[in-house]
Amino acid sequence: MFLFSKEAVFIHGPHVSPALVGNWAGKHLYMGARFPWESLHNVSNLPPYGPTVTQTALCVAVEMGFSQVILGGVDLCFNKEGQVYGKTTQGREKGLNPGSVHGGVKTNGGWYAETIHAFVGGVKTTGHIAGQAKAKNCRIINSAIGAAKIANVDYAPTEEIKLESLKLSQKSLLS
Repeated sequence: MFLFSKEAVFIHGPHVSPALVGNWAGKHLYMGARFPWESLHNVSNLPPYGPTVTQTALCVAVEMGFSQVILGGVDLCFNKEGQVYGKTTQGREKGLNPGSVHGGVKTNGGWYAETIHAFVGGVKTTGHIAGQAKAKNCRIINSAIGAAKIANVDYAPTEEIKLESLKLSQKSLLS
């Protein structure tokens, strides 16, 4: 992650590795209380969302006021070949513990795909967050036909997704 653009913002909560924060050269956004106890010095801030990086990023994007969020790489199930990670992902060759397989989930393409217990929880939690986003007029889209179908998340192929130009520069928007 240290090779990311200096314009990238590191979003983290209170349990981040101090080595990551200390070595991060760009801006960062801290979520959570200043102190882990009630204090007048705790200012209003975003709560430390989770439990995953995906859900944290989704919550922050909604809080920032985006009208549309496109999920990339959020499949939460195995592909038709029984793999759970992309071809270039380290560790893919190891596969999963067969005892962790939960059963099937319906995909955006209409077929059923195997998944694991943790991903079933991810489907439910992401659907809940997407419902909150919808209430704030933020559309959540997944462009992967083989991804688990998630409540309140629309499926749209990439060629059908319309992107609006930002009215402000990225730097101004994040500031």
